[in-house]
Amino acid sequence: MNLLKKYSNPIKWITLLILTNALSIYLFTSGWLRFPNTAVIYNSSPEFLEEVVKLNQLNNIINKRSLNKVDNRALGETLIKTMFDNIGDDYAEYYPTAEYEEMVSSYSNTFGGIGVLIDGTDPNNILITDIIENTPAATAGIKGGDKIIKINDENVVGQDLDLVVSKTRGEIGSEVKITVERDGKEIDFKLKRAQIDSSTVSGENLDGIGYIYISSFGSGTPTQFKEQLDKLLGEGITGLVIDLRYNG
Repeated sequence: MNLLKKYSNPIKWITLLILTNALSIYLFTSGWLRFPNTAVIYNSSPEFLEEVVKLNQLNNIINKRSLNKVDNRALGETLIKTMFDNIGDDYAEYYPTAEYEEMVSSYSNTFGGIGVLIDGTDPNNILITDIIENTPAATAGIKGGDKIIKINDENVVGQDLDLVVSKTRGEIGSEVKITVERDGKEIDFKLKRAQIDSSTVSGENLDGIGYIYISSFGSGTPTQFKEQLDKLLGEGITGLVIDLRYNG
């Protein structure tokens, strides 16, 4: 009775309730208190959080009612990539771990590849812009202007340039099938990847104006660029053009 009398004042009850809830929220969000299969999401956008709730509900339905076994990790990766694809920024890209590691390793100037330079400005029109001499692509007869449509029978039209390039590269001696479109016809090439010692920088003196072309960025690009620039400066150039076309 004394306890009830002590907290009979509504203000005191409300204060106690607020303090109790605040303590519970603090313990939960700070990590001291956790429940199985729960997550705390911090986001300043209520609209986004509404969609997250909807997404979770749909995922539960999929897992309960799908006729096929659901790969939830693959679903999550796809959702993340789709989110980046829809923010309207051509330079924002998400790479899962495996794809990221492949892309980073491809920046080495020595790698197993086929010897082509690719323009992926338009993902729906992946063009080979140049062929490196004495490489598998050159030997097989692939030509500049060929449009890549499949790699190992997988349709790559619409895929990100870095992803397409990573699929052409791999272990030296391994085989890769490249399908190109030329003059409206599909042509298949079966190639063995070879070591490609790629120079990413070339340059020339155009009547006193230096011209440097950087085909891609790799670990050796800074050194190669400096060598070309020093050479052109030694020739007394009065201007410089740096060409980054087709550089993904």
